[in-house]
Amino acid sequence: MLNTTELDQTLKTNKEALEIPKLIVNSSKITVASTNNLNNNSQVPEKKTTFFRTEDKFSRLEQYEEIDRNDELNLPFVPPQGFKGPVVDRKATDKAWIGLFLIVYVLYGVYSYFVIAGGNPDRLAHGIDFRGEICGIGSLKNKPFLYYAGPVMDIDVTWCIRQCPPSTGRETCMYDTDHMTVTSFCYIQMQADQMGYYCIPKEPKSRELVFEQLGSTRNTMRRIGSDLWQSWDITLCGFGLSIVLSYLFTVLAKFEKIAAGLIWGAIIFAEAGLILYGWLFYLESIRAHDFRCIDGMNSDTCGGQIVTTYQILAIVFLALGGIYLIVTLLLFKRIQRGISLLKTAQHIIQVLSQIRSFPFIVAFIGLVVCCLAFILVCFAMTVGTTELTRAKYIDGHLLYKVIYNDYIQMGLIYVAFTVFFTLTLILTMNDMFTSYALSVWFFTKQKDTVRIPYCFSFKTLFRYHFGTCVFIAFNLMFLTVPQSIMDYSRSLMRFLPQTSSCVRYTQASCMACIHAFEVFLRYISKHSVVQVAIWSEPYYQSAKKAYFLIFRNQDKIKDLDFLQTLIVFQIRMATAFMASIPIYIYINFAEQTFMGKPTSGIESPIIPTLYVFICGMFFSNIFQGSYDITCKTIIQLYCMDSEMFFGEQRFVEQFIREFMEFVGKIEDKEWKIGFTKQVKFNKDKFNEKLKNYNDSDNDSESDQEYDINEDEEPQSDEKKVAQKKKNEDDQYFDYDEKVERGNAFIGLPLEYKPKNDVTKKPPEELGNASQSVIQDQTMVAGDQTMALGSNKQLRLKTPILNTSQQSFQILLNANDKSQISQVSDLDEKPQREKVIKKQRI
Repeated sequence: MLNTTELDQTLKTNKEALEIPKLIVNSSKITVASTNNLNNNSQVPEKKTTFFRTEDKFSRLEQYEEIDRNDELNLPFVPPQGFKGPVVDRKATDKAWIGLFLIVYVLYGVYSYFVIAGGNPDRLAHGIDFRGEICGIGSLKNKPFLYYAGPVMDIDVTWCIRQCPPSTGRETCMYDTDHMTVTSFCYIQMQADQMGYYCIPKEPKSRELVFEQLGSTRNTMRRIGSDLWQSWDITLCGFGLSIVLSYLFTVLAKFEKIAAGLIWGAIIFAEAGLILYGWLFYLESIRAHDFRCIDGMNSDTCGGQIVTTYQILAIVFLALGGIYLIVTLLLFKRIQRGISLLKTAQHIIQVLSQIRSFPFIVAFIGLVVCCLAFILVCFAMTVGTTELTRAKYIDGHLLYKVIYNDYIQMGLIYVAFTVFFTLTLILTMNDMFTSYALSVWFFTKQKDTVRIPYCFSFKTLFRYHFGTCVFIAFNLMFLTVPQSIMDYSRSLMRFLPQTSSCVRYTQASCMACIHAFEVFLRYISKHSVVQVAIWSEPYYQSAKKAYFLIFRNQDKIKDLDFLQTLIVFQIRMATAFMASIPIYIYINFAEQTFMGKPTSGIESPIIPTLYVFICGMFFSNIFQGSYDITCKTIIQLYCMDSEMFFGEQRFVEQFIREFMEFVGKIEDKEWKIGFTKQVKFNKDKFNEKLKNYNDSDNDSESDQEYDINEDEEPQSDEKKVAQKKKNEDDQYFDYDEKVERGNAFIGLPLEYKPKNDVTKKPPEELGNASQSVIQDQTMVAGDQTMALGSNKQLRLKTPILNTSQQSFQILLNANDKSQISQVSDLDEKPQREKVIKKQRI
């Protein structure tokens, strides 16, 4: 960024010096400094800007960037002597986190023991009668439905019946302890509708009371668990279907002719799946509202919380579908490059058979974890004790009621955390194994002979890097969302002018968050797994190495990592949708589950469907995640290879190298198209202002001062004479700076003929002069081309001498395009002095 204070001071203190304009390139900021041999009478206009103290010379973010430039890990990789890939003499990393892993699972084991000992999953689906017995179980096997006798008088008075009453009027009586003999205690029978294994009264007041009880948080969770328990065989088939579809995709993707169409089909199906899910939740909200609301009830409130939840989820899925469609359209061309990278990864996966088969082991372990967690949750929801309580209109005024343990049910949060952590840990170990195998393959000259032994590799990684895998799993669970939010906020603050007081005050106010992000959060990613697999170093050091490696080679990899991550996520969604939607269709149209249970006992088919979708995302991540970590590993290995070796020493395969270079050429071509448009815009603007200038000079003297960027206020005659004497043979140039994310447009000194000469030229010569001016505006710096931008964030007008701009050259290093050198042609200095002397005469 152009520092105006430094520029003004440089111009003031170097009036007697004659130097060539210097371009100082320093990572994220570019400073243009120019000094000229000025007359003693020349004055440089003061620039009005905000001044800060010496210690506040840079903003907070700029200070962190300066720290990054001096970081010892932000250096190009140097191959150690005899480098042949991942180090053999490995050492244990992040061992302290193994202790935390043991603590988590010891507590999980203790919780599981108490839950299994006191839980009864049959309580989920079936109701409990006035004696504390479960309907449809044991001697009540023929009476599966729970009937509410008189909710208005006492909602706890319930018993089990064969079917819900279809009409109102006759008496219904309690049964004795043998469940067959009818007692003399009777109620008037009420017509009821079946909802799962509950009979909901048709009478409005009673119906409202029953739904109020069943709609409590505890009972809602029990009913959700009931739907999952009743459909466990269907959901298990959904898990298997998601595994089969994920593997089938990897098999079909190896055929290059259909790979692109297959990926685009997955993208389209993912979009359709989001819209379809929104429609399904909308249908569920209508069905729940129609079932709950009858004549005599308030239609606005009778639906309850469940209807509102379904409506919100419908809106969320439809909104995600719209956002997803917009993103896909905006990134349409770039997605093609991501698909090409996936094809490259697929070629490597086909070569290394271990990468194809290892996900089956991970999928089996994940399936066992999901099933055990499902059983544990069902037991935890039903842990409770049967107690006596007082009741009205019953002999002895006592009945049995199950009191559920709130602390055990609160422990479900811990169960969810442990399951999620376990699945993340499994995926991390899969990524570690894949990265290790790819590193061995990449840094081998004879790649066709590479074989990765399962047992040895997994034993090595488990022995030395299990603590690091635990550390990564914890970070990905808890810090991914805060990292994303902070990354976006930091990019926004960095894009704003760093000299603004408001921006600096905002950064100072958020200093704690900024420090946490700059020191740790920004390094969290899967890229650290690659560095751990190669160098056997602790997580934090490996994460910083991976971050700086990608940052140094941003011009080579562009946004490939983001694109392939987006595409893989879309494939995962498509697979999960294809596995879950058939579950919804089957439950709606089939009468029984695969194990013979009636599907009418499932209250809402969307619950098992959504559960299969979530687990399907995990199973598809095991197989499609191989593409993700393969792409990330290829990107890092390619960058490391380009930094450590050159020529025949490089290990990169020809097809990988051609693809990465092809991506760079495409990016440069697109940038040049945008640059050409910018130059054309500058040319049109210059011609327009030059035309306006000539029109304004028709009725005035040709020695009037003119600025090509903006019209100046009229001057008095005395000021015109003084200005003419002071700047008779001087020229003017402007600095315009336009800083964008990734591209910088910087205006170099423009060479103009004296105004009294320009106005005397014929129009056709003026056109040629304007053309030469525009051509002189461009320069090459690294892989970028810079041109004068139209944004007037900073402008400094100062006279210069009529020196040749050809002495200012920026040379491009052939081996490292990121280095910029400046050559000053000192031999031309005597010739320039002669020109200066001639002009003054």
